[in-house]
Amino acid sequence: DFPYPFCGYKKIHGRSAHIFPLTDSERTNLAPAFAHFLKQLHAFPMEQAITWGITSCPENRMDPKLLCPRIEENLRTLQEHRLLEREKNPFLKFAHSVTQDFDPGEKKVVHGDLYAPHLILNEEKHLTGIIDWGDIDIDHPAIDYQILYTFFPLAGQKKFFEIYGELTAS
Repeated sequence: DFPYPFCGYKKIHGRSAHIFPLTDSERTNLAPAFAHFLKQLHAFPMEQAITWGITSCPENRMDPKLLCPRIEENLRTLQEHRLLEREKNPFLKFAHSVTQDFDPGEKKVVHGDLYAPHLILNEEKHLTGIIDWGDIDIDHPAIDYQILYTFFPLAGQKKFFEIYGELTAS
């Protein structure tokens, strides 16, 4: 009778990264393990993923034609709730500067929902797991890159790229 899919996993010991009061240095120290994880995930064989039922993103999250209206709506909501103190036009100008003929390039297996609450750390503040795989699909790997800029300081980003490799436009 439960209207959503459900499955269970082996317990990952630790707590979500957002619960820890992490310093920039501690966040930077997490970057190598995260880079190894993401590099392996993005290299996962597509054929195997498809046989396991992993499909392309039905929402087409990277399509600028779909993103721009959502960005406009979100900015309007932020202003209505007085959470955006700046003028929204620079954000809109940037969003609309993205080519409308966007080519998503090579798609890979992606987690699809990476942010601090989904990183599990042990008491020594080492990465022990990644949770919430409900958005796993085949899409542009940029879906998984946003955490680099919202969680890791510049030194951590540098360490990440040393292991993962540089990002490309495709």
